[in-house]
Amino acid sequence: MERPFPIIDGDGHVTETEEQVRRYMPEPFRSTRAHLRAGHNYWDISLGGTIGGTASDAGTWLKAMDEGGMETAVLFPTSIGLTASLIWEPEVAIEVARAYNQFMYEEFTSKSDRLKAVALLPMQDIGVAVEELQPAVGEYGMVGAMLPALGKHPPFGQKDYFPLYAEAQR
Repeated sequence: MERPFPIIDGDGHVTETEEQVRRYMPEPFRSTRAHLRAGHNYWDISLGGTIGGTASDAGTWLKAMDEGGMETAVLFPTSIGLTASLIWEPEVAIEVARAYNQFMYEEFTSKSDRLKAVALLPMQDIGVAVEELQPAVGEYGMVGAMLPALGKHPPFGQKDYFPLYAEAQR
């Protein structure tokens, strides 16, 4: 069926696993036994497997898009991404964000121009978050960035974040 306009999923979620993201982390972070998902919390968003499904690879996403008639999807992190701002150690949070962004590029957006992604930024260090925008957009072609709302950080309207917003605007 031909549509008069394209259908875009503007809030698609990748069901990434710790193992997938960990592969892109440098040592010693890759080998640590600590969980990347802060607090190792788990939300059963599938209601015991009764709804939805997993979408942890590009092929699954593209198949779902074809079945739903979607032209493009903007992909967001889920499991690790939604809890990344809860990581207490800034150096770990930074490596998790970097690994996630590389994972998204290597395993999703480089596979199809129909798949777009938003960067995960390490809000534990705003200076690094600013620095991470350049490769996320310039090298990985990400179309935005996610500021995880969970976690202990100042409200996003504080001046501390202005350098990040200025870089995003650039």
